[in-house]
This record gives sequence, C-alpha cells and structure tokens, in this order.
Amino acid sequence: MSIINSNFRSLGSYIMENIYKIPNYQREYSWEETELEDLWMDLSQIINGETESHFFGQIVIHVDKKEKAKLIIDGQQRTSTAVIFLAAMRELFTEMYNAGWDDAQFDAQDITTKFIGRYTQTRDERKLILGENDKSYFSNRIQSVSSEQLGLQKATKSQKRINFAYNYFYKKLEEEINSSDFLEDKYGLLKTFFSTFTEKCSVMFVETDDFNEAFIIFETLNARGKDLETADLLKNHLFKIANKKVGEVKKNWKQMLEFIGTVDTTKYIRHFWNSQNVFIREKDLYKEIRKKITTQFEAIIFIDDLVRLSEVYGGMKNPAEDNFFETDSQQVLNDLKRLGAKSFYPIILAMVKKDYGPNEIYEVLSAIEVLVVRNFVISGLVANKY
Repeated sequence: MSIINSNFRSLGSYIMENIYKIPNYQREYSWEETELEDLWMDLSQIINGETESHFFGQIVIHVDKKEKAKLIIDGQQRTSTAVIFLAAMRELFTEMYNAGWDDAQFDAQDITTKFIGRYTQTRDERKLILGENDKSYFSNRIQSVSSEQLGLQKATKSQKRINFAYNYFYKKLEEEINSSDFLEDKYGLLKTFFSTFTEKCSVMFVETDDFNEAFIIFETLNARGKDLETADLLKNHLFKIANKKVGEVKKNWKQMLEFIGTVDTTKYIRHFWNSQNVFIREKDLYKEIRKKITTQFEAIIFIDDLVRLSEVYGGMKNPAEDNFFETDSQQVLNDLKRLGAKSFYPIILAMVKKDYGPNEIYEVLSAIEVLVVRNFVISGLVANKY
C-alpha cells in the first residue's frame, strides 16, 4: 500500500496546504443550483447553531511524481465549488475595504494568498488548476484578483455553471450581510461565514503516490450500487487505462451519451455487455468489466462498440424517435415497448454487432413479439421474466 496521508481535516486546511490539479479526463464543472443550495443550507445550519459542523465529502489525491503535481481523483466538484465560494467572499471583503473598513483588506488578501492564489499576466500562483476546458475561464473569472465578469456568449455549459455558482454565492452572502445597517456588523457576519466555511466544514482526505491505488480508493468509496455511480466508475476505469488515448475515449463516451439521451447509462452498458458475454447482474457489472478490460487497446475497442451500438439501443428504447431501424421493425418495437418488454435488447444488439440485415432483425423482433404476447397476454406472465 502507498497511502501517504489519510485523515479528516478542515476544508480550509485541505485547500491551503497544497496546489492541486484536476486531470483533463475528469468531467467539467457540473454543480447546478440544487447542489449549491444544499451547501448553502448546510452552512446556514452551522451559522444558526442547528448543527456543529458539516462533512463536505471525501477527497482522493494522486501524487504524480513525474508531473510533480497533486491530482484530484475524487472531489474535483467540491474543491472547485469551495474556491468559487471563497472568491465571492473575497470580493465582498474588498468592497467593505473600499467602503472604509480597513481590516477587510487583510481578509481579502488572506483568501487570495492562502486559498485561491494569485493569477495575473505575470504571476501564476494558483492553488487549484482545472482541466483544459475550464482552466482559462476559471482563472480569469474566479482566481484573478479583479474577478472580472466575462462575456458568456461563447461560454461552454460548464463555464456558465462556474459563473452561476459565483453569482449565487455572492448574492446569498450579500443578502445576509445587508441584513445589518452597520459596516462593522456586516464585516463581522462575513467573517463568521468565512471561519465557519473554512474551519467547521471537513473533508476525508486520502493521498497516495500510486496511480492505480488512487482509483481503487475512489472506486471503493463510491461503489454504492447506484446506477449513476456505476456508470461513473466504468467511465473512470476506461479513462484511466486509456492513458494517452484518453481524449479519444472521452470524446466517444460523450457521443454515446448523446445517442442514448435520457436512457440509464448503466442499464445500456449492462445490456451491451450481456449481448457479447455471459449474462451478468447489474451489481456485478463494474467488477466484471474491470476484470476483462485491462489494456488501452481493449478500452478503445470497448468504447468504439459502445458508441456504435448506442444508437441502436436508443432506437429500441424510443422507437418513435428512431432513425436506425426500418419502419416495420419500428412498429414491432413500439408494440414491445407498450408491453413493457426489455430483456430482448441484448439479442438485437448482438445481431447488429454481427452485421445481420434489416430483414433478419425484423424476423427476430416479430418472433419475440409473438413470444411476449403469449406469455404476457395469454399466460399472464411478466414480459421480462421469460
């Protein structure tokens, strides 16, 4: 085992002690108003004396000796949000200083030096460096001392979320401190929010210099059987073993999600896996794929097949919106959907994978429909239990 550190520490201590990087394969900033509101409510409960502290979640760090960097394997969303929150506090402290409260200048400087870092055209001392897609925007919008409002016309979805999060926390804090008429009281309230956030919010911090072990820790902490988490674990496993091909795998994963739309990602991957391998239950899916897909080449082939068949799967789940199947097959798929039949999906995926033609697929679908009707309508059995 190569665990360097493993302990609970305050959020402030975690951010202040090191410089962290978010690897490019990690997803972009994704927190929206629901997550921001949850954090605000948790913090407010401490301020109001309803609770004594708040557990902010786990942080898993890989100490990459080659890059001489500490990479966030788990906790990038929480860390980014914490820095955004602190940047909003810094702006309010700066405004208080400009309004005549001199001590506020020291607080703003402390936040910059200890938690955010300095970022200008001539200095780069950032405490957190995001992945390539959001790095420049985050630096200019959040970490720059001017914290300037940037145009959002060409901003990506994640960049718009970063901007929204900053404005959300700024407005929430502004509303709280403006409940007082006196600058001294406003300053005291903001100091309370700052100390509460940095000292009474805690994280479980795990640090290792072994790349594989970092992912094993992440997987262990997050493997709780929920579908979304299973899909995330699978994604991270593929990204990890793809190594220098991670950009290609990431692009294909995104394309797969676009094809299946709102369809449950884990259920699709399980049906795909069962179409090519021995039947496996959903709870064993991640473990089995992790055991079988172990090389960069295997990861590339796997994600290529996932992308190719995701359009087929989307067509089976939503025949009315399908562009893959012929009209006669679409009609049968519509009938099967109304009957609630789903367990035939792996059969059709396997046929497409082996390049069966439209007529052959239609014949099999028609036979499946007859079987389902006999079981479901005549025998009274559940459509997916045959």
